[in-house]
Formats: sequence, structure tokens, C-alpha cells
Amino acid sequence: MFKVKPEEIKPLIGKCIGLGVEGAKSMCERIARIDGTPMKTPPTEETLDQFRCAAYINPEIKWHVGNCPLATHVVARAVDNNLAKHRVGQQKQKKKK
Repeated sequence: MFKVKPEEIKPLIGKCIGLGVEGAKSMCERIARIDGTPMKTPPTEETLDQFRCAAYINPEIKWHVGNCPLATHVVARAVDNNLAKHRVGQQKQKKKK
């Protein structure tokens, strides 16, 4: 395992606590305090710099493209089965006996 220096750990962003995330239940379960003390109150926008993500060093990168892959507070969107079965391009033919 790699040892991470405390100054390399970036603070949380608002999406980690459910701000601006569609379908967020509450806040992510991977949130921890930077100093390691138990979390007595949930983080707010003003106190985000006191908390860190237990899974990623820089959580902002994981939220850049879409939802964080390890976010426990975001419900995944359902995939339409009709769209999943749509095929494009040439398909293999069944062998005739």
C-alpha cells in the first residue's frame, strides 16, 4: 500500500454530501474527518474542508465526468431494456446444418 501524505488529501466537494446530485439520499458513507476524530455532526458547505473521502485522495476528479463510482448515497439510473437490446452493425449468421 502507498502511504499518502496529509497535504496530498483534497477536501470534499458538495456532491459528496448530496448537494446538486439528482437522486441523492443523504450523504456518502465514505466521509471521514481529516484529523481522524469521530464525526459528530454531518458536514455542511462551510465545513467541507474539515472532511475527506476515505476512498479517493481527490474526490473532485471522480465527480468530474459523472457520478462517483463508489458513492453510496446516489441511486443508479435504470437502463431501458429496449435500448440495451438495440444492435448496430453486422451480426453473425447462424450456421445451417
